[in-house]
Parts: sequence; C-alpha cells; structure tokens
Amino acid sequence: MANNAPTTDLAASALGGAKVGSGAWDPSAPSELPTSVADIHGNSYTLANLPLTNTDVIITQFATALDAQTTNAATGITGDIQIPQNPGNFAADDVLAIADCDSVDIFRASEVTQSGSDYLIAHADTHNSAAGLSKAYATGARVFRMESNAYFVAPARHADGSVKTNNRGATINALYRADINGNLISLVEGVDSMQVLYGQRLTSGNLQYVSANDGSLNMQSVDSVKVGVLMSTIEAVTDTDDDNTYQVAGLDIEPEGTAGATVTYPIDRRIRRVFSATINLRNRQ
Repeated sequence: MANNAPTTDLAASALGGAKVGSGAWDPSAPSELPTSVADIHGNSYTLANLPLTNTDVIITQFATALDAQTTNAATGITGDIQIPQNPGNFAADDVLAIADCDSVDIFRASEVTQSGSDYLIAHADTHNSAAGLSKAYATGARVFRMESNAYFVAPARHADGSVKTNNRGATINALYRADINGNLISLVEGVDSMQVLYGQRLTSGNLQYVSANDGSLNMQSVDSVKVGVLMSTIEAVTDTDDDNTYQVAGLDIEPEGTAGATVTYPIDRRIRRVFSATINLRNRQ
C-alpha cells in the first residue's frame, strides 16, 4: 500500500463531501486529504480553513481513464511493472493502481525509468508500506494514476496570496480544486457558493437527496449527485442593488439583513445566476 495513500477502500471513499460551518467541516475532512495545499505561486494554505462558510465541499477519488497495459508478467510481487508506453507521464512519487479482473493494488512509484521502448515502474518500500504487491500481476494488467480531488469555493487570490476584490472593494470568490499532492488550482472566478445534494438509493428503491451532513446518508448507496453553484459578475454592473433570493440545490441564499436568513450574500450591484446539474454515477447504477 502506498505511503500516504488516498484511500484504503476505494469503494467506500470514491465519493465524499462536507458542509462547511464556521471553521469546521461536517463531516470532518477525511484523513486522506492533504492538510496543507499550495497554489502555483507557492503560497501555502491550511486546506480545512479555506472553504467559505455555508458552502459545500465535494470529494472524488478514482483511477484515470488514461492507462497503460503491462507487457510482462511481474517477477514475483517485488518485480518492476513494465509498460510499453507512458501516456500518463507516470513519475516517481505518483500514486498509481495496478489491476486485473480480480485484484487491485494502490501503490506509490519509487522510480520510473525507460528501458528501450518500455518503461519500468518500481514500487520500493521507501515509498510504500511494503515493497511487494499483493500478487504478481500477469501480462495484460492495467496501470492507472489515482486521483483524489476536493472541490470548494474560497476567496480568489493574487500571486502574493492577498484576496482579490472588485472595483468596489467586494471580495471575488472562486471555485478551487485541491488534489492528492496538495496542489491548489483556481478553476473559475465569480463563484459565490456551491451546494451539493447526494442521491442515495434506499432499500425501497426510491431515491432520496440529502446533504453531506445528514445522519441518514450512506455514501456507498449514492448513485447520483445534484450540484448547484451561485455565480456572480466580478464587477458591479447594474444600476440597482441585487435583492433576490436564490435557490441553490434546495438551499435559499438570501440578501444580507433578511430576517431569519441562514445563508446570505452581500447586497450589491453584481448580476447573479444559478447553474445546476444532476450527475448520474454510472458505475453505481
């Protein structure tokens, strides 16, 4: 098993999520996520403190579709894995998986070297709990890169780490991805909130959509996900303040100062729109 592996049970952890309260995730952040992340400018942040309060985090783990097929039977469980090409640019310290129709091993590559037209992937115990795989995989097994990503909304930042604001001094928010190696990537600016509902299949056959912190939720029974985002323009572009109520994945997001409101947005002159999608998880259907 890889050191600092993203999971020890992919079936159980392929999908995860949390609602973010004031400085806390509910449920708490999985131990598989990196505790610290860094952006492309080298600024480092504590992942648990980044997402905006009253937004959601969704976590996905999977093996990439881009794979390579082994060209030799491994020499025992400790032998190098040989592939004829390296379409995924596998490199030392990458978390990979090797699988056939019966088994899968998640391991960390200790070295990737080229030998003629082939590539050899080593998996020494310097990078893994043991040097050996669970078995010697035969020719035709497939090697994949493992991905573990957390998606969330947080303030957008300049290269020096300071928070971005618009021409009226209002904070600009963005959708981010934090990956298995602690890389923090800004995907798109102008995202003020993300809300997620998980569709779990009940024993009755009915589909029930609940939030990540619902006590009845069993992530292994989820076969679809509803994702909603509240987008806004970067600058104030209208002549009047926005005072609408927006429903995002079943949650009302109301103007600041609304009596009884639990989740709000600042009253300003930006244009806002809600976008939503329901994703069916085909391997859970």
